[in-house]
Amino acid sequence: MSHDVSPAQQQAIDLVSGYYDAFNRGDWAGMLERLSADVAHDLNQGTRESGVEAFATFLQRMDASYREQLR
Repeated sequence: MSHDVSPAQQQAIDLVSGYYDAFNRGDWAGMLERLSADVAHDLNQGTRESGVEAFATFLQRMDASYREQLR
């Protein structure tokens, strides 16, 4: 079965796939370059952080705490 996707859909698929690949490699810079400047990150504890710099700080904390893979 063939699944035709529009160019915009393929761009979104490539963006998310690239983000997951960067995450799995521990390539934080590769993840950050795929985010928009106004990225919003809802933390498990219920707060929201906004912006690439705040997300980069979160990644540093995460890197010191645990390692996981996205599929």
